[in-house]
Amino acid sequence: MKFSERLGISSVRSALQARSLDKGTRSRLWSAVSQTVPVSGGQQRFTRTWMGEVYAEIWSDFFKEPVDEMPQSEADVRSRLKQVVIDGQWYEVYDLLEFMIKSIASSISSNDLSDKIERILDEEFAGFRLMHGQFVEISNEPEITAIEESLSTTTTDRFAPVHKHLTEALKLLSDRRDPNYRNSIKESISAVEAVVQILTGNPNAELGKALKLLQPDLHGALLSAFTKLYGYTSDADGIRHALTEESNLDAADAKFMLVACSGFVSYLIQKAGNL
Repeated sequence: MKFSERLGISSVRSALQARSLDKGTRSRLWSAVSQTVPVSGGQQRFTRTWMGEVYAEIWSDFFKEPVDEMPQSEADVRSRLKQVVIDGQWYEVYDLLEFMIKSIASSISSNDLSDKIERILDEEFAGFRLMHGQFVEISNEPEITAIEESLSTTTTDRFAPVHKHLTEALKLLSDRRDPNYRNSIKESISAVEAVVQILTGNPNAELGKALKLLQPDLHGALLSAFTKLYGYTSDADGIRHALTEESNLDAADAKFMLVACSGFVSYLIQKAGNL
């Protein structure tokens, strides 16, 4: 196992696909293009069709290459597009898809391509979402750094239980096939509970009570904020007390809790080291 994998760092970026795209996501994105953007039906002069005009626009304005040098074979043109999606840099994939969505908007009445791309990015937990024809980043660098730092600072034997909760929270959140947002939130808050128990030397203390033991060393507003956050996880949708019931919690809720709890874990450990 690599050093970064032992720390749990490499898994954060791959799980959230912050500024990356894995092979499976790329394949699904190309399939969306291939299934949605029609072909000319085998016409010899496909360049004279409306799709030929779209390809010419992509060739000229996206690739910035002479349009008279564009391949006369439609299959060759689509192969060039596929190469970008499958093998290009992650940002090149977003660039091309955004350009194509705008290019075909006036030719295809439905939003099939946009809808498919948005669904894929959501299911694959990509770091960007399509909004009004443009990709917007939803997993920013400070959030990723907060999670990475907390995983890095909890690799010692002393904080092993904290590390386990955080890695499980990340795993449940980013599971491509069956994400479990409620249990991810539970694991995130349990990581804070575990670090407080370790720092106070009281393995049976619940977070609400344990936080009060740290009160002399914590700013009152910060203590109040996390006490209320703990109350939210105890009450909202019965996360901690009715885990088998349905919940309307989503990825945004789970990611917020993971980022917030990761930051608080790192903060507490650093504060304890300065006492």
